[in-house]
Amino acid sequence: MGNNEKLELYEDQPIRTAWNETEEETFEKFKDSTSEISSMTEVTAFTLGFKLGLRLTAEAFIGGNDEQKLISE
Repeated sequence: MGNNEKLELYEDQPIRTAWNETEEETFEKFKDSTSEISSMTEVTAFTLGFKLGLRLTAEAFIGGNDEQKLISE
């Protein structure tokens, strides 16, 4: 269950109806912040994974330095 799904469960609880405007605004800010952090983390994970995949692909096509040394000897 993702963070947003957990937060949506809180929205449906009856306690939310007892919140005043300040508490409601604070909760909305919390939801927005959590969503933004989650998005940033996903972008970072994708970028790191993409770079790793690119390096592995390049190494498979070009070959590593160890193989080059063995071939030239």
